[in-house]
Amino acid sequence: MKWIGLTGGMGTGKSTVAGIIQTLGYSVLSADKLAHHALNKDSAVFQQIIGVFGEKILDSNGQIDRKILGTVVFQDKFLLGKLESIVHPYIQDMVQKEKSRLLSEGAEMAFYDVPLLFEKRLEKRFDRIILVTCRRETQIERAMERTKLSKEQVLLRLKTQVSEEVKATRAHYVIRNDSSLEELKMKVQDVMLQLKKDLKLV
Repeated sequence: MKWIGLTGGMGTGKSTVAGIIQTLGYSVLSADKLAHHALNKDSAVFQQIIGVFGEKILDSNGQIDRKILGTVVFQDKFLLGKLESIVHPYIQDMVQKEKSRLLSEGAEMAFYDVPLLFEKRLEKRFDRIILVTCRRETQIERAMERTKLSKEQVLLRLKTQVSEEVKATRAHYVIRNDSSLEELKMKVQDVMLQLKKDLKLV
């Protein structure tokens, strides 16, 4: 089974591209969704996270408040590293289980939507990598709208990510998401066709 990395900074429209790929009949695992699951009360690592950060990160329902946790870790690289050291092995375990399932079902190709692909040096794990990118101003506006964070908070998060320019030099395919949804769908279909040709799946 060919394993394809799908990446892009916050606000670039990567999740929209993931949705389009799914409508074309392919499985797309989401690192963000797995990370959100790791923060739920019923996850295997919930108590570990509370053990490190304390109950100050909990909301009134006893769940981890992602906005509070984000504010804490994105201001302190050491704490961000601590969180990642707990959450990332959990996510990788979930990914391996899902890959095994897809392989057993005979999938010829599957995608992993992972925002920090380059930041975590995961390039060698994939057969091909697709980058979704857009203009910086558009990215900031979209990120603010989606997350309800301030511009300063968004910029703080973007500072922890590899620049879009550097990512573009490392990806096999680059999808620019600066215009309409219809145009984006066409670009995704073009890349998918090229991808299948490159991997000799057509």
